[in-house]
Amino acid sequence: MTTKEYSHILERIVRAAPSPEELEEGVQGFLEYVRESNDTHLLKKIYGEFEKTWQEKEKISSIYIEAEGDEEEIEKGKESIQEYFVGRGEAAKITMKKNPELIDGVKINLDDNYLIEASFNNIINQMFSTK
Repeated sequence: MTTKEYSHILERIVRAAPSPEELEEGVQGFLEYVRESNDTHLLKKIYGEFEKTWQEKEKISSIYIEAEGDEEEIEKGKESIQEYFVGRGEAAKITMKKNPELIDGVKINLDDNYLIEASFNNIINQMFSTK
């Protein structure tokens, strides 16, 4: 069975569960099936596929941000972006990572599309790149 097929089964289990208890029972059964099929090595990929499919169907934007700065600044940035989406009535899953290699800047990917790299590094690289 492929990771995509597994993720579709997991999605059906999650959507069909009428209560948290039955959800837990369904997920436990799913995990047992994966274990019995000797596919536990696929669990990380199965979850990744499940999350991607879920976000697409629920229209949840996935935002990945790398920023230079301390943890508090990064957390404030994450909260600001979340507030922006909530204010628009939209949902977003925001992942932020500290990247000390960025000099005064930020990289942003929205729904797996490269969106922007606004950093001093990028300016320097563009200045010295050969064309």
